[in-house]
Amino acid sequence: MRSIELPNKEQLKEWAKSAACVTLLSLSLIDTVQSMELNFSSAKSLHQVIELHNENFPQGRFLVTYEDSDESDYEDQSPRELIMVLSHEVYVIEQNGKNSAVGGYQALIQALDEYELCSIVNTSQPEYTSARIWIVQPDSPEDTKNLESILDKYSVAYAFNDGTGTVNDHNMRLGKGPKHIRNI
Repeated sequence: MRSIELPNKEQLKEWAKSAACVTLLSLSLIDTVQSMELNFSSAKSLHQVIELHNENFPQGRFLVTYEDSDESDYEDQSPRELIMVLSHEVYVIEQNGKNSAVGGYQALIQALDEYELCSIVNTSQPEYTSARIWIVQPDSPEDTKNLESILDKYSVAYAFNDGTGTVNDHNMRLGKGPKHIRNI
């Protein structure tokens, strides 16, 4: 296992572009209240997230932990489709002492356990969590349909890639996440 500290997202992007035969183990933001979760092992996918969604990817210093691999993820040079997802959760303390969370963030993250994703989670406010998530679109139409059902149920909004390289009225969908309430 090896680690590298990179001072900014531009150098992270360049490292991810040039990294071959590595398996990503973790990606951390240093000195910030935001956290990152990485559920894909491909440096190529990380590079693509930063390249396509640069304005939404945080600035800061990064710590990448990885290990050498026998296989190169650059053998298949075709870009992978990414799905952009927004989610949140607001923590409510009621007068009767019953606490609840409004929003589907926790349920969404649990439901996405089997998918390749990168998420940036803002926990700067103790009563509110927000997340930007990029998911690698599954190859199987059945898995894609299942994923869309999960996103519709738990996200605030999501957008499948429609070939334009943008989030727009044609590919953006509103999820039912804001209606999701759970007792805590």
